[in-house]
Amino acid sequence: MVLCPSSAISEVKGKALISSQNCVGCGECLSACKFDAVNVNWHEDMDVFVERMSEYASGILSRVKRKAFINFAADITEECDCIAGDDPRIAEDTGILASKDILALDKACYDMLTLKNDIFSRDGKKVHLHQLKYAAEIGLGSLDYMLVEV
Repeated sequence: MVLCPSSAISEVKGKALISSQNCVGCGECLSACKFDAVNVNWHEDMDVFVERMSEYASGILSRVKRKAFINFAADITEECDCIAGDDPRIAEDTGILASKDILALDKACYDMLTLKNDIFSRDGKKVHLHQLKYAAEIGLGSLDYMLVEV
């Protein structure tokens, strides 16, 4: 189907079938299905998921010449902010941070938010830290930063 960038969706006997071998985990099928029939196990292999997310961000940002990034480290919940709703907050509001380096910005936010308690660690696994390190490996930015209070 045209909606899938990796051609993982085919039609078999009038029904859509997603090939897990061809799927790259982009989630386009989620937004395309009007019937909410597509489910993705977001916890299946988080390392692969966050690596892909970093690669997609790198691909997009490689086409942008002038960049500036702002993070609002506030109202942080356990789940992604796209689905959190009224979930309980897991960290105090930390502030608004800005940088021309997206990775340095995310690392600064991560460090500030985990200073007292590693709120992002799940089952002893530091998925978010893996994402930051992988993003640095592929050249998305630097893990080094300097905080300047304004």
